[in-house]
Amino acid sequence: KILEFLSNVKCKHAPIFIAKGTIRILDPRFLRDFEYSERPRNNEFTYIVMEQFGPSAFDKMDDIIYSEAAIIKLGVHIMDSLENLHQAGYAHNDIKQANITIGRPGDPFDGRARLIDYGVAEKLVTNDIDYYKLSLTSKETDFKGNILMTTTERLRGYPPTRRDDLVNLILMLIFMLDSLPYSVYYFKSNKSEFEKLKYLRSKKKAMKPKDYCSIGRTKFLLPILTEIWALKPSDVPNYDKFRFLLNYQLLEIGKIPSN
Repeated sequence: KILEFLSNVKCKHAPIFIAKGTIRILDPRFLRDFEYSERPRNNEFTYIVMEQFGPSAFDKMDDIIYSEAAIIKLGVHIMDSLENLHQAGYAHNDIKQANITIGRPGDPFDGRARLIDYGVAEKLVTNDIDYYKLSLTSKETDFKGNILMTTTERLRGYPPTRRDDLVNLILMLIFMLDSLPYSVYYFKSNKSEFEKLKYLRSKKKAMKPKDYCSIGRTKFLLPILTEIWALKPSDVPNYDKFRFLLNYQLLEIGKIPSN
């Protein structure tokens, strides 16, 4: 009834479908004004009704060319979301433009980016010994997420860590500012998804932070990516430092830092 109502009227809520069993991680720290159903949809999904936000960052790419400042501010906002999510003990696993909304409908003053779609979210592994034990039994088929912007470890099916989400975020920013070293192959190749995945596993295995952002508009991200790259599962990321470095770049290009 809720879904039927929402499909026929304008209101501040919108239905979002998420994977069965993930609903327990969504609490008021991430969402406001939400209702949900425990009843499975096709024995696979449950639904959540949450506050309605604006278009996705992917949708807006059709309308505008992102400025460097806009992309950096988006990064600051999503860094906030990830810090909250990680404090709750979960990894998002699928950070990409389509899973980021910009503002609220009808509110021209709300330009804040928000992370949505927790369909492949998983419990974080924050103990080094547990991580390496689980890695020994991991399978490549355990992988969930975006193959273009995820880590080598996730592509191998290793358990999720805070580092994986943060690398995912920075690679998305690099992709939005310029491109990733393998973007052309991924989008232009007529190979199957399986062959592309195999290629990326091999390609990313040899790559280091400098291979992603050593020149051009993305160079300022190198110190951030380098520090994130070195994190162990038990390390708590310095989110404040990463936000500061992103905001410092805004000052460098003559823009007001994001809050």
